[in-house]
Amino acid sequence: MKTGTLFTILILTFTCFVQGQDCKVKSKAIAGQYTGDCKKGWAEGQGKSVGKDTYEGEFKKGLPHGNGIYTYANGDVFDGAFNKGKMHGEGKLTTGDGKEKTGFWEHNDYIGQFAKKYQVIRQNSKITRVEFRYKDGDSNQIDMMMSQYGKIVDSKNISLVKIEGSFSNISQTSRLKSILAVDYPFRFIVSGAHDFEAVINTPGHWEVIVNY
Repeated sequence: MKTGTLFTILILTFTCFVQGQDCKVKSKAIAGQYTGDCKKGWAEGQGKSVGKDTYEGEFKKGLPHGNGIYTYANGDVFDGAFNKGKMHGEGKLTTGDGKEKTGFWEHNDYIGQFAKKYQVIRQNSKITRVEFRYKDGDSNQIDMMMSQYGKIVDSKNISLVKIEGSFSNISQTSRLKSILAVDYPFRFIVSGAHDFEAVINTPGHWEVIVNY
């Protein structure tokens, strides 16, 4: 046997040992047979691990981390970003019956087609902060309130201008202004002494509290 051929066989044997037997995967659902890159005894870099479920893509410290494809035992497939073993970032989930869901995930939870549920685009110096509180997903409604020194005050001075999205009508009491039947994403400006601009991307019932 030629020296070069023997050397190649030894390298391949060593590589198989490192990639398979000596490389651990932390996620129990995919732990089983692993092939790929290793670092300090853990799956790290590009690899594939087959257990109850199957994952092929980037690993870090034994967990899916980066971009990869995760195939569940029930036939569902997620193709997208992972962080510390969980779906986190942009991706596409295809169910076993062919239905697709695209958008963004946070810690395995689907948050919608946008990376952020809401965002304050600008605000004037009189506002200390704008709070967004998600109440439920049963109704698409936004309740807006003004708070001074931690106490809810009269909302009659809230003047709203729609930039994107739509709504049916507005209901108002002394404590809040309710924007009803909202079509998201909803981008708006609250004008007046406490001027700010914001967008809410995720459908549902929201409370927006403007603190000053």
